[in-house]
Amino acid sequence: MRIVNSERVFGIVRKYLFLFFIALVGSTSFILISQEKIQQYSYLMPPELLGLEVIGICTSMFLVLFVLTSIILSLHLYKILSSEYFRVLDGFIEGPTHSGQREVLSFSQITAMGRDLFGEFTISGEAMDLVLPGKLSVSEERKLQRLIKKSVSR
Repeated sequence: MRIVNSERVFGIVRKYLFLFFIALVGSTSFILISQEKIQQYSYLMPPELLGLEVIGICTSMFLVLFVLTSIILSLHLYKILSSEYFRVLDGFIEGPTHSGQREVLSFSQITAMGRDLFGEFTISGEAMDLVLPGKLSVSEERKLQRLIKKSVSR
């Protein structure tokens, strides 16, 4: 089970989609406005494949921007998910500390859980604190607390 901070993930996806559409609109408008500069695009793509038609150029720009945006978004989400989120495994919870390193706590080591003064969800252990940057929804917070309390009481 992974506790996912969906607000943060959707915020990142929203930013990349916004940047993608801004770049797409900018490149498409440049292509449509500068018909006389169509020869500049002949250096970017071979005329044998798509020709120098406006639709071919717009389509290729869309595909190039989409692929670049998808790759960068995937790398960014992988980095975020591998460093900022809790993973709950049988009797253990793995998450980032304040320094950014991922550590593992057993449920028996947990002394306190909840939001700190900065609004970050923190799980305090005997030797370290695991911190979830950003906001965690109340329902996810309660679900995590119920899961850990149920496992500790066994």
